[in-house]
Amino acid sequence: MSSFFRKPQPVFWRKAVFQVHLWSGILAALYVALIGLTGSILVFREEAEAAMESHLRHASNPEGKRADLIVIAERLAQENPRQVVLGVYAAESPEHSVVAYLRERGNPRAKSEALYFHPGTGAFLGKGGNASRFWTWLGDLHFNLLAGRPGRIVNGVGAAFLLALCLTGIVIWWPGILRWKRSVRVDFERSWKRVNWDLHSATGFWTVSVLAMWALTGIYFAWPEAIRAAVNSVLPVSMVRNPKSGPPVEGEVRLRELLESARARSPRASFYRLNLPADESAPIRIYLSRRGFADVNQADVYYFDQYTGQHLMTLRRGLNQSAGDVVMAWIGPLHFGTFGGVPVKVLWVVLGLAPVVLSVTGVFMYWNRSLSKKWRKLRTDSAERGKLAAGEVSVARAASN
Repeated sequence: MSSFFRKPQPVFWRKAVFQVHLWSGILAALYVALIGLTGSILVFREEAEAAMESHLRHASNPEGKRADLIVIAERLAQENPRQVVLGVYAAESPEHSVVAYLRERGNPRAKSEALYFHPGTGAFLGKGGNASRFWTWLGDLHFNLLAGRPGRIVNGVGAAFLLALCLTGIVIWWPGILRWKRSVRVDFERSWKRVNWDLHSATGFWTVSVLAMWALTGIYFAWPEAIRAAVNSVLPVSMVRNPKSGPPVEGEVRLRELLESARARSPRASFYRLNLPADESAPIRIYLSRRGFADVNQADVYYFDQYTGQHLMTLRRGLNQSAGDVVMAWIGPLHFGTFGGVPVKVLWVVLGLAPVVLSVTGVFMYWNRSLSKKWRKLRTDSAERGKLAAGEVSVARAASN
């Protein structure tokens, strides 16, 4: 180990780690660049979408009234029998519209459609246009690779490759105790090959912790229940598995009664979000904010059986009843950069471009180290074969004459 810290390049196991890093990078380069680029763009999705569709997102509401989300949900379900009402959300500001999301019934891979309603009266304002469809498409590309649940699984595998690149990259980056300072900066006065190397090395050094965090949280989004169970085995978590509705039974569940049941348990909280079942086993979710009107990080989430209306469980976000709850509560904010306002979002945009830089510089490094030599040899061999073929033709012509 002491030889690794002094002069790591000749160490055998470092060479093995390098091969893992190399082939993981070759397999995941395009994926990593795509996810990094789309993630950077999505950081300011809410702000960009609101600006592009301000005529739908904002409405005059001087009295500050709140539209009845239950009425909107029931009306949508009645008027759109071929679609599933995924949810109805109220914004924190009384001037921001209520938004509802619908999706084609029986087609989980169908894109959802956004509809906007007046925040006070609940009157229909219009459907989301090209801007809304673009951001929905981009989000689906980032999270599901446009392939639904299978795409989400591929994303999880890709995140595992990214984590492997981070861990092996730490080992490969280490240049030795006497030269490590040179590997955290870029010397633009050197040759382009050296500059490319420095860019790869320095970018990896300064961003490895954030990239590893994105990889771990990306794995969580692919397999949330498995990750919660893993965390729960070390640190207790309030909700390990998502509650499921039981088998279908006859009868009708009244959303108003479920809301009153939730309000009785959280009398001082404000109702701001309703999620209806997207499939046969999903529960009904009612969100009540304990702080402000629509604070998702300080919300009591009530789960009800979609067939019987039975209260399944309550998740109290933000109370963090255990160390495991703290870990789980930070996954979303860390991944999306929603914990420090605009400065953190700007930083996340910049850091999100690191995978693009690492992928491009990595490809050039592989070209310089290996592919360019093979390409030159291929051209040389091709030229020699051409000369031999030309010579054989000349000999044949001479013999015929």
